[in-house]
Amino acid sequence: MEIDYEKIHRVLTWDYNFAPDEVLTEELFIRHFGGNMGRHYYGKWAHVYNHDLRRMLAYFGNDLREGQRFCDMIAEQVCKYETRENE
Repeated sequence: MEIDYEKIHRVLTWDYNFAPDEVLTEELFIRHFGGNMGRHYYGKWAHVYNHDLRRMLAYFGNDLREGQRFCDMIAEQVCKYETRENE
């Protein structure tokens, strides 16, 4: 296993500094996971895990497909954040 510090740093920098339009919204969850599961996962994200990346990632457990979708959604927002920071 290889852990990529640069990617972890980028995600954590976004998590600490994101702007209101760079958050993980219910609409974003629905776009990535579909209506029912998007609302379900957003509920977990917002109300159970209180926007904690580590706990939400652990929630997906061995469901690699859904966990990867969550990571893809984060990557989208990290890119938005980095674009804003580089302007």
